[in-house]
Amino acid sequence: MTRPSPRLMSAHASSLCREHGIARGGESPFSKKIMAVIGNLVDQGWADTVNRRLHYPVVISTKSYFVAMHEIGHMLLGHIIMEDDPLWRVLAIEAEANQWAKDHMLEGSWDAPARRCCHRQLDMNLENMIFLATQCGIPVPTWLPPADHLFWTLYGTSRQTWLEQKEIEDIETEPMSVLGLGERIYEIRCEEDPTETKIESIEEWRSNWDWVDPILVSDHPTAIISDTTNRPITPFCG
Repeated sequence: MTRPSPRLMSAHASSLCREHGIARGGESPFSKKIMAVIGNLVDQGWADTVNRRLHYPVVISTKSYFVAMHEIGHMLLGHIIMEDDPLWRVLAIEAEANQWAKDHMLEGSWDAPARRCCHRQLDMNLENMIFLATQCGIPVPTWLPPADHLFWTLYGTSRQTWLEQKEIEDIETEPMSVLGLGERIYEIRCEEDPTETKIESIEEWRSNWDWVDPILVSDHPTAIISDTTNRPITPFCG
């Protein structure tokens, strides 16, 4: 099967953006926040689903084409994480955007480099999750998508096998929401340095949640900000 040329793959991604009224490049409220934490995003991608603007690297290979299609997938799937969503949705939507990309890439472009990029992205999501779980004292199983979610099919390893490989016990845990994670981080900050806490109460903090926290940002960041109704959402970097 012939692999499409970079020019053809780039044109396909661009045409999807034009067709669906998605602005590419520039800045958005999200990109300004995330760039302040991790710096230049030239080699990465992000999709601000609220402001309908995205960025992806120049398409020169099936790998960069996959990144572009992944970000477009976030946009067209309408990915927004709300405060009452379960914590595992943060990982699940990355897999859903990957699946969308796989299903809509041009014939011949889902090759070994694209598949490796897909797997590496999910693997980084898992590793970032372990780091954050450790920092916040939240059991890892709380963060994992259900065993039958497409995340594990794309990743190529079952949920149980992954837990066994990491030597993590699959214990039953209390469900936690995205807001619950934010509250936990707030508590940790208060415990570490209460003299620097400028917010008087968790209620006040919840009503003004508009932040990007370095603890949530790594090579493949997912940053939590809020919209005009103060309901947390997550634009995405991939």
